[in-house]
Amino acid sequence: MRSTTARLFRWPLYCGAALFTLGCEAEPEDKLPDALEGTDGATDWGLYDGDTGPELPTAPVPDDPAEDTPSTSSPDPYGRDLSCPQPTACISLAEAVDRDFATIQLTTELDVTNTGPYAICAGRWHTFFSDVSQDSIAGHTDISWPAEPHDALEIDIDDLWAHRYARTAGGPAWWCIERTQVTASGSSYRFTGARAPEPLLAFVHTETDTNGNGIEDHSDYADPTTGAPWTNHNIWDHIAAQPTYVVGRTRNYIELQPGTSADLTIEIVNIGRDTSNIQVSETLPGGTRGYDFSVEPTTSESNSDGSTTHTWYFKMNGAEDNEDLNVPTSYDIVQIDYKVVWERADCGYREVQEAPEVTWTDNTDTTYTSYGTELVLVCCDGT
Repeated sequence: MRSTTARLFRWPLYCGAALFTLGCEAEPEDKLPDALEGTDGATDWGLYDGDTGPELPTAPVPDDPAEDTPSTSSPDPYGRDLSCPQPTACISLAEAVDRDFATIQLTTELDVTNTGPYAICAGRWHTFFSDVSQDSIAGHTDISWPAEPHDALEIDIDDLWAHRYARTAGGPAWWCIERTQVTASGSSYRFTGARAPEPLLAFVHTETDTNGNGIEDHSDYADPTTGAPWTNHNIWDHIAAQPTYVVGRTRNYIELQPGTSADLTIEIVNIGRDTSNIQVSETLPGGTRGYDFSVEPTTSESNSDGSTTHTWYFKMNGAEDNEDLNVPTSYDIVQIDYKVVWERADCGYREVQEAPEVTWTDNTDTTYTSYGTELVLVCCDGT
């Protein structure tokens, strides 16, 4: 851990008992300015400033109108504050996880279970981290990529989506992004709303033959030592050679009242093994304000719609592997803490802001942007 103004982690994400023998062995248009680089591959923090019991009730008199008045004191079975406006359509997986409406666990497959009262939008691929198993990207094989409309598919109430390893069509699938780990049945996952990064999804959603043996990579098991199709080798090879980033928040659903604030944390993880500069952006809607940043934004710009875009620049290290499959991968992680306050007088609705973004240029001069999940700010009128 490093600095009190921003937190840099070597996060211990690792795998335990093996389920598979498979080991999970700038400016956006150009490279970010050299002037923003740190030293020795480290994040450059120098860029920023730093008695008696109660009386028992009597039975109601017959025909008392109170008998016909429904109780308002019964708790909601899902733990909802019903003074807050509730969704009228499917909600993001990030909101479902934050509100304890979904569970994510590895059995023989990566299971996402809808335990809440709303359908979950499932038109995107996401990134999942585990303390005791392979980190993964997962989603449905039949989505439209790269558009990924979030509500194109839904996980129904009480439904379970079983993401099968390396499935190529017709259902949910997951792919390994941590080659030097093994899988552990029963593992739960840490989810920040981070979407799967574009360079990895390109291998998942397009047909390739990168080893030139005449077999399409999704069906090519040319390396029997891993038990993995060559598409997963393409993912591992990219991560091994390039910086690859995901961005999310430690929570993506916030309930507020006018004049009140809540804590938020943006999290950026380099799952690749190379270092690079990055640009991070967070946009807050009009009528809300971010303040008390652990790292002051390099720029804060007002937009025509009343929103404000905050931007930061960092240089991040690559992840570090360990030869022991039960020792965690060491990721370079930056977290930016801040507070958001609802400043409008009006209330009683859900405000959906833009997703956080991280942009970088890899060592082939290709620029990518990864996204998190849109933050849902809900103003509750308290009635």
